[in-house]
Amino acid sequence: MESRPMTEAQLKRPSFLSTLCILTFIGSGLGVIVNLLFSINYTTLVNLIERYGQSGSLIMPSPNHYLVTSFLNALSLVGAVLMWGFRKNGFFLYTLAQILLVVFPVIILGDQGVNTFGMIITGLFIFLYALNLKELKR
Repeated sequence: MESRPMTEAQLKRPSFLSTLCILTFIGSGLGVIVNLLFSINYTTLVNLIERYGQSGSLIMPSPNHYLVTSFLNALSLVGAVLMWGFRKNGFFLYTLAQILLVVFPVIILGDQGVNTFGMIITGLFIFLYALNLKELKR
């Protein structure tokens, strides 16, 4: 039996999945841009924090930290794009990237890398995407 590609009518994306993907496009897209800018302008960032921040109690990650974070945000974005196209592997890519985005700062920065709010949002989005797994056909 020959497999035919699904038509656009057969691939009606639920609005809830669309909303999650759009929110991820925005959040992960901004994450890519901001972290790339932090990496590129690292010296300026350090100077601003020293001038206006409480640098004595803050551990500054290296520029490579921001590059890795930008890369993980890009993986998250790719996962959302794949889910937008009904690809189930996008969910797994997104989930892996999001878990690494939560764990990576803790490994590098220790206690200062813990982001409780980020963990809650990450868990919530993974759960909400998981509710839509049945919609992901390929």
